[in-house]
Amino acid sequence: MSKAMHINMTEQNVAGLRRVRFQIKVDKEIVPGLLQIPDKKGPFPLVFVQHPGLASKDEMYISGTAKKWAEQYGWACAALDAPGHGERALENALDVLRDTEKASLMSKQFAKEITATIDTLTNSFPINMNAIGYWGFSLGALLGVQACALDKRFRASVLAAAGTSPLTGQLTDDVLKGLQETAILMLAKTEDEVIPRDSTESLFADIKCRRKELRWLPGGHFMIGGDVITEGETWLNEELALQG
Repeated sequence: MSKAMHINMTEQNVAGLRRVRFQIKVDKEIVPGLLQIPDKKGPFPLVFVQHPGLASKDEMYISGTAKKWAEQYGWACAALDAPGHGERALENALDVLRDTEKASLMSKQFAKEITATIDTLTNSFPINMNAIGYWGFSLGALLGVQACALDKRFRASVLAAAGTSPLTGQLTDDVLKGLQETAILMLAKTEDEVIPRDSTESLFADIKCRRKELRWLPGGHFMIGGDVITEGETWLNEELALQG
């Protein structure tokens, strides 16, 4: 369990869907999040939908995807503003990528925030702890590697537009053990101008887990199209439905 303190929560019910804005405190950080969960009995799978760099939890392709999945599959979908982004935005938030030590600290902080969010939400909402999933694009995917590995409770993870990076942290054997029971789908773009192909293939080779797959989709890094979302939701649904 993490050392998190729930400090604020507001809720709206829209057409049978509970939209909960929350804040938790992790170390000295105030972490804003958005949970979209069916207004039903549950328990529900918990799926994180994480934004790319210079975006936020409230981007339409993030919050809209979370809403769709909550309505269509009955998932509790959560999204956090990553360090330096959204409600906690910092100027030049991606400068951290130029400093390996700062990037590593950011990755570890986000991992703590993911664990704290799981612990906080499961205390307040009907969550199926055997069915926790993760979908992240670019920054969200890079941060998701350590977050899923260190938490160790993720059933399935979709990492889109990811590769080895200071944000993935040091993938030691001890860290990678945390992914052994996770089914991981990596989605990569054939014309990615940010993440080199060999970086993606290296990350995929490093990961050892019960099920993994690397799929190449057409387009460049910044093309967050329906294929990225559809491929991801199919993977998550296959895995999480087994734990329903």
